[in-house]
Amino acid sequence: MKTILKSLFCIFIAMLFLSANEAKAIEQVRYNMDDYTNPGSIIRHYADGIDIVCYNNSSYPYFMMYKHGVSTTNELFLDPMDTVCDFEIYNDTVYFCGKMQERMVGHAVIGYFAVADLFNLNPSNVSYINLPAMTNVWAIEVGWFASRKHVVGVGQSIDSEGMMVDMIDEYAHWMVNFGDVGGDTVLLSDLAITQDYVVVTSKRNVNIVYTPSRLWYFEKPTTTGSSIFQGNIYIQDNNLEIIGKYRIRAMAGNGFITACHSNYIHGSLNPFVVSYYSGFTCNRNAVIDEGLYNFVTLGDISYTLGTNVVNLLLHGTYHTNSSSITRSVIYEIIYGALPSTVMAHVYDGVIFESLDRIWSINLDEQHLVSSGYRPEAYVPYYLKYNSLYFDGSCLAKTDKYADTIYISHEEFKVSVDRVKTEQLPIVEAAWRKEMRIGTECTSPTYPQKKEED
Repeated sequence: MKTILKSLFCIFIAMLFLSANEAKAIEQVRYNMDDYTNPGSIIRHYADGIDIVCYNNSSYPYFMMYKHGVSTTNELFLDPMDTVCDFEIYNDTVYFCGKMQERMVGHAVIGYFAVADLFNLNPSNVSYINLPAMTNVWAIEVGWFASRKHVVGVGQSIDSEGMMVDMIDEYAHWMVNFGDVGGDTVLLSDLAITQDYVVVTSKRNVNIVYTPSRLWYFEKPTTTGSSIFQGNIYIQDNNLEIIGKYRIRAMAGNGFITACHSNYIHGSLNPFVVSYYSGFTCNRNAVIDEGLYNFVTLGDISYTLGTNVVNLLLHGTYHTNSSSITRSVIYEIIYGALPSTVMAHVYDGVIFESLDRIWSINLDEQHLVSSGYRPEAYVPYYLKYNSLYFDGSCLAKTDKYADTIYISHEEFKVSVDRVKTEQLPIVEAAWRKEMRIGTECTSPTYPQKKEED
């Protein structure tokens, strides 16, 4: 009996240690052992050691949860969807956007389901709002203003022009507002909701010889039920020629940051630019040159509250010592220290694509999470790391000089045409499956300081 009690006690202590190690680890790399993915994952932190990820495989997208200390997960499959491009969590509900599988005119969609559906294998209902005026929705944000919940998205119309959607929750139905934004000269890219505005990034359409990159400032309405497409829209053009994504994230008040991959700038052959804005004012622009022979893509950015640190995620093929390697690099850019040498976290063999932050009053507990895949097998991957700590065992570290540059802005106003419709969601059941989660690497908790004699 004593032997049994001793064994149970040892198991209990081991479980406590592993659980604490999972929750408080400096770094952690995990992966899905039973499924695969294509490029294009998105991660969002939920709460209490729980992160939610959407992966896109060749058949249909699926959502899953990484819960610290738990080696299984429940996948929720969205059969009607071709691609999920973005999602946000608002009041325990997952809102997602993308396009349906049906190859028809106007197969863009915004949908939603309860976060609670990811905690078990019970039947789950998913609601879909079809957007017949659009072919795809690239990115969404969810917020409360004008006494209503708004789901705002940017994408492309059936005429291949820039289009936005502002869905207003009227409880019995959705009031869906479409806005023609930018015509055929620009492609909308991303958006953020600040204190007073919905700010949208856009870039040159590849079929147009030249047009500047553009920021759109849609003032939040104050009248109940009104959309953001009211009156003239304030815009700013800048002289950056952008390659790929043009990311934006909100800061405090009306502040926000943007990030992009641009062409040659002031001696930088392969520049990535992070810009800091206070409302309409651009305060500073940091540029990191990744070198001419590295084929690198902007993955994502994140702003860590209370630290004034911007996390810039890049990934691609890096050339080192006459060889090439798949690498993900996450720079820690501190606004007040620019220009300066900035540190970066490095992980080889995995393309990490998306970032989100875990906020805490205690800076030692502030972490970031990332999702991606291992290219040779398309295995879904997950990364958790402390944003200000470089002495773990999972991630390597490197550094790069971040210079500052001046970017000119031209300001003016334009009007946006709007079409309004009422819609009810289409509800469909989503099937579920349990999957195993493996751990590739875990750094333990912080080294204990030696007690002074």
